[in-house]
Amino acid sequence: MLVIPLYTLLIIYAIFLFVFFTFFTINIWHIFFTGTNSFNSFAVTFIVMALSAFTLFGTWYFLQGVDWQQPLITLNIESVTGIFQSGSGEYF
Repeated sequence: MLVIPLYTLLIIYAIFLFVFFTFFTINIWHIFFTGTNSFNSFAVTFIVMALSAFTLFGTWYFLQGVDWQQPLITLNIESVTGIFQSGSGEYF
């Protein structure tokens, strides 16, 4: 039996957050070191930062009661191989 635990989604989410904050850091670096210090760039960056913080807080708040050891998917290989058996138990 193949069991995929629920924390695999948490690992995928952590990888997404790592990539997101890497690009966010590159964006901040680009704003400061290329001379694009305008109100619009700071306003959009602040909005993105605020929404990111709100999303992280919401993720923490709503997922703090989740048991991450529960299975996400349980695949029973025997049920798939049972398709090819005849009524007498022999394979076709």
